[in-house]
Amino acid sequence: MTHRFRMSIAPVATIVLCVAQSALAAENGAMTGRWFAEGEEGGVHIQVFLDNKSDGTYVKEVRAVNGCEATGAGKETGIWSLEKSDFATEAKALDGNPVTGSFADTHDLFLVTRVDEDHINLYDTETDLTWALNSVSATAPFPAPRGCSGIYFSDRAMTYDDGNVFATL
Repeated sequence: MTHRFRMSIAPVATIVLCVAQSALAAENGAMTGRWFAEGEEGGVHIQVFLDNKSDGTYVKEVRAVNGCEATGAGKETGIWSLEKSDFATEAKALDGNPVTGSFADTHDLFLVTRVDEDHINLYDTETDLTWALNSVSATAPFPAPRGCSGIYFSDRAMTYDDGNVFATL
């Protein structure tokens, strides 16, 4: 799914990511829950929390990172559907504002390639990327980006110890 948010520093207009699962996993409820993924797309390093609700809605929080500095963030909400191994999303709001645009701008399709209670892998049909998502708790904070001991916001730093926040700014 293409994530749309305004970057505070980087000139990236869209970020793509979502989660998918097989029909069997959907029956078992494996699609629902909170998931985390991190990777590169379109030259931008992104971190994503995706919270898939059992009512077919989702909340996606995305953070863009350059080096160890946060360069943008956004929250997308919408609806998801699953048919066989095709997982589709439709964005409804970005940072609380209605999403407008063409069908292609608001809808995304992924193919589920793996799903179990702790992992979901999905292939993004638009970008040819495969995202590996891991199950996380409802209160898990964004971890430090790969290769960083913390994350910096302008002149302030939030420090992490073993993935847990121990200093809040």
